[in-house]
Amino acid sequence: MCGIVGIVQEAGYNEELQPWVEQMLAAQHHRGPDATGALDIPIGILGHNRLSILDLSVSSDQPFVYNAVIIVFNGEVYNYVELRDTLKAEGYKFNTTGDTEVVCAAYQHWGKECVKHFVGMWAFAIWDSEKELLFCSRDRFGIKPFNYMLQDGRMSFASELTTLRTLPFFDVTLNKKQVARGLNLGWSAYKDETYYENVKQLEGAHNLIWQNGQVTIERYWDLTKVEVPDKEEDAVARFRELFDDSIKLHMRSDVKIGSCLSGGLDSSAIVAAIADKHPEDYHTYTIYFTGKGAVDERPFARLLEKRYANVKSEYSEPSDAELTSDFEKFMRHVELPSAGSSFYSQYFVMKLAGKHKTKVLINGQGSDEFLIGYMHTYYRILADCLREFRLLSYLKILRDHVREHALSIKQILKTIGLSFLLVVKDENDFTRIELKRNYKQIEGYDYSDTTVQLENKFKSRTDNFLYHLIMTTTLPTLLHFEDRNSMAFSIESRVPFLDHRLVEYGFSLPVEWRVKNGLTKYVLREGLKDVLPPEIYARKDKKGFVTPGEFKWVKGPLREYFIDLAKDIKLNWRLNVLQRWKDS
Repeated sequence: MCGIVGIVQEAGYNEELQPWVEQMLAAQHHRGPDATGALDIPIGILGHNRLSILDLSVSSDQPFVYNAVIIVFNGEVYNYVELRDTLKAEGYKFNTTGDTEVVCAAYQHWGKECVKHFVGMWAFAIWDSEKELLFCSRDRFGIKPFNYMLQDGRMSFASELTTLRTLPFFDVTLNKKQVARGLNLGWSAYKDETYYENVKQLEGAHNLIWQNGQVTIERYWDLTKVEVPDKEEDAVARFRELFDDSIKLHMRSDVKIGSCLSGGLDSSAIVAAIADKHPEDYHTYTIYFTGKGAVDERPFARLLEKRYANVKSEYSEPSDAELTSDFEKFMRHVELPSAGSSFYSQYFVMKLAGKHKTKVLINGQGSDEFLIGYMHTYYRILADCLREFRLLSYLKILRDHVREHALSIKQILKTIGLSFLLVVKDENDFTRIELKRNYKQIEGYDYSDTTVQLENKFKSRTDNFLYHLIMTTTLPTLLHFEDRNSMAFSIESRVPFLDHRLVEYGFSLPVEWRVKNGLTKYVLREGLKDVLPPEIYARKDKKGFVTPGEFKWVKGPLREYFIDLAKDIKLNWRLNVLQRWKDS
């Protein structure tokens, strides 16, 4: 995990670029405190902050030169060992033991098609001196960030938005459509848009090529259906194989590895799978809250300690003094308005891991979006039953949902009403309704229909919803905060559920193997049943990092940062955070 920067321009390199790149590298030093470097190329400068994870020697410092290419690379290509063997057989030579050199050789061998061979997370820029072009790429799900600006024949790029803000020509004009999305939908970005009108993000699964002052962007991958077994038991077994392989690849590291542990199904599955196969001590980190209305996940997290003697857990409850003193730092590092206080809670679990010198965390982000972990997916599942005239299936799924999740009468009526609405409204229509309905529209921002445009990729309402959760809406937001919160403490966060092979497979499974008799993420539960404590296997609640933030914190340790701007608690949080972000 690192930070990358660069400035390239049609006019070519000149000395005025040097101090600008130095400022950019200084701004994101936290992303890579182990080494910092910059290198001139004919069209500009590339810079890098290194967080050393693989091959800790200086020979893997960046910018990295390999034959006719120079790279700045943020992330990990986990299957680098297998790729290196393949490339060696083709005659390529290697002088390091990490993945950076393998990425360079893969580019030289396969060209832009190299990224289709990678399993991992990445954002990189490669200067190809033979073709005289800059080849940039971002991993399939956008786990690693790539932000850029195009101005007057120049492209500036960086891992973080605040890095670009150090440039003298940065334009602070807000993107009014994105502010509206952030306030009402909670999204951190949308497709290639950011909170700034003149800053774009390279979308996940896309490449960018700069050549002769011209930019070309193309998609190299999309989420589609793949073949799955016909029998449920075979499907579960195959899921476990893919999951175990992903964990094996994600465990490759030359530094200490641990996990954030919430006590929920996803993080527990990861910790249990690792602890079961790796006898050495494995460190986990849990944040909890006490008092009225707070959630304390320690009883569930401790089940892993009891079952696996090699699981060594650390627990922490942020004090009021910490909540007050760290809020400005949190706001600065996450870079944009936080839609809720759960991301502040996540910040503290990363802080706890950093305190214990853990440099890599293997975390549970991504499972809910394709294995059906969110309750509002039921609206789409039920709508598909109605659209296909499967009335008995509708009644059974609704009954199981009510029973397993103890829905109130109000929740039952809402579920029924929205399922019927989604028969006639597609995901795009429904999201536009949410955009305009959730909260009072704030004057000066853009809530028009053009603010959200979600394509219908699949016939099924459920498939379209899950596709956009993964590629457009919820997951990109979660990954933004995962990256910024972890990097605030110079920690690499890895997300094995987002091995694209596992996502493709899980997304392709029939709905009834992902939700069975009201039990969500069924294939995950069954696949990891032999390593999970029974109490966690059977958990039905979906909590995440639940906090007393919007209630207790706003009226207590954070009261100096908040004033009453709205009666709605969540909107009040979002408006206050937005205002403080704008003022900064």
